[in-house]
Amino acid sequence: MSRSAPAPRAAAPKGVGRARNGRVASGNDIVSPTHGVVVEISAKAGDEVEAGQVVAVIEAMKMMNEIRAHRAGAIAAVVATVGATVEANAALLTLA
Repeated sequence: MSRSAPAPRAAAPKGVGRARNGRVASGNDIVSPTHGVVVEISAKAGDEVEAGQVVAVIEAMKMMNEIRAHRAGAIAAVVATVGATVEANAALLTLA
């Protein structure tokens, strides 16, 4: 049996949110790529953020994961709180 190589995926801009599964983040929600504890949220409602800017930090399995905005925009809402445990794909912040 012959197996073909998987189709190449479009590259996300450097530093922009690529989930662990390789998909590029989209939509208004900035989500956690993994189950973990919210250690830091560095943006608040009304803040303007740039694509690739660190907006939160999640601790998962004793590793710190920087969560970056996948596009530029204003923060409409902060959904998660510092110290909360979040599941993979849970919304942390929402862009307007």
